[in-house]
Amino acid sequence: FPHLMLPIAVGAVGLGMISVPLGLALFASVGVDRIGPASAIAGMVQNLAGPMVLIVIQVVITSRTLQLGGTGGPAEAMTADQLTA
Repeated sequence: FPHLMLPIAVGAVGLGMISVPLGLALFASVGVDRIGPASAIAGMVQNLAGPMVLIVIQVVITSRTLQLGGTGGPAEAMTADQLTA
């Protein structure tokens, strides 16, 4: 887990630095009469993007684990090498 702290921190800072300016740019480019629908769409995209990113991260982690010799199934059935993969 400690080797994941730097990528997580970089991702968090990047998301923080891009989400507010992106939202402001969106609302600045929309007419006053369309702020409501634009806000709803922006919220929906934010709510769907988080789970999609988690899916991609999980696929990458699972792929890497299997590439290093890990296996699927319950942890009780795994060898010590498979648990550290």
